[in-house]
Amino acid sequence: MSIATDVARIEAEMKALREDFDQMADIVAQQAKIIRDFEFERQRRLGAKGMVKFVWGMLTTGIAGVAYMMHDILAFLFPPKGH
Repeated sequence: MSIATDVARIEAEMKALREDFDQMADIVAQQAKIIRDFEFERQRRLGAKGMVKFVWGMLTTGIAGVAYMMHDILAFLFPPKGH
């Protein structure tokens, strides 16, 4: 074997490796986009659930506050008998 054939063989192997690398890089790029989209959707769903919990908490707290104020107003306007 001569040096020229060794160089040609090595260049051919390098070209094949470059093509394999480019193909794998494309696959990784596609998977990264899929993962990014999945994570975005997951975060959006978690945010929506958190917002529902927040609104429900505010609603129940508001109702409890109004009920407490109504109790105090009624107790002031109509004091319990015997006091």
